[in-house]
Amino acid sequence: MERAGRIVDRDWRRYDFRHVVFQPALMSREKLQAGADWLYSRFYRLDQILWRFMRNVVAFRWMAAILGLKLGLTYRYDNRRERIIGRNPAPAGRLGVRQFAAAFNFITGDSHTDQGASKPRSLQGLRLR
Repeated sequence: MERAGRIVDRDWRRYDFRHVVFQPALMSREKLQAGADWLYSRFYRLDQILWRFMRNVVAFRWMAAILGLKLGLTYRYDNRRERIIGRNPAPAGRLGVRQFAAAFNFITGDSHTDQGASKPRSLQGLRLR
């Protein structure tokens, strides 16, 4: 990315997932930010926070679950205070697994595959539609 000149912000205070600091190859910075905001708001929805809390009570006992609940509610409060909503940048028809994997590999530059395999290592064993 450095050689391609796609890093547009060098202020380290903005490297926090809340700001786009590079120019994506396949979309605009605004679209990437809207998608990241949407993902963030979906992850910190109240039902998702409570679901994770219940899972953590079973898996990690009460103290870890309460810590996770407090953190989740804090991030949810921050999202609401900063009016982070975003929108899903995927087209209405949604991406299939193959299209998503191809876009992800292109963006990250991860084109590693096992010898002679047609799928990236991260997708080995998955059944693609």
